[in-house]
Amino acid sequence: MNSRSSTATFRYWLSFLEAGDTLLKLLRADREADFKLHLAAIPEVMPFFFLAGRNNYARYTPIYVVEMHQLQTAAPKMFEHMSGGGFVVKRSERTFNCVPTDQALEQSINREAKSQGGVVGYTLRKGTLLRWLLNLPHNWGVCRKLQTNVHPQV
Repeated sequence: MNSRSSTATFRYWLSFLEAGDTLLKLLRADREADFKLHLAAIPEVMPFFFLAGRNNYARYTPIYVVEMHQLQTAAPKMFEHMSGGGFVVKRSERTFNCVPTDQALEQSINREAKSQGGVVGYTLRKGTLLRWLLNLPHNWGVCRKLQTNVHPQV
């Protein structure tokens, strides 16, 4: 190696680029529903959990990785499901649009709950919150029918 590779600035930018590459690899695995790439990228992310002080992620991610690698022998049907894209949510038939399940929840159910007419303001009254949650499927059905009638091409 030459003298540039030993400078602090070079090491900083190299680690920055490596972190970006790791993030892009994980993003690609999720967007393409590539379970093998997902399992290869997750261990590369683990050091960042320690750096960021995310103790639960740092503690449980190695367990997740080991369990997912054992899935093929422990639960072959589940491994087949995960390999077929079961670890992400695909909401349309276009390519490169899968998202992790927690992100899909944030983009759908949680967004509905936090928007106008959602759960905001109800959390202090348990009975009201329970009624809102019980009526949610019915309300979604009504909203979908309205959307279909207003915008038939959607």
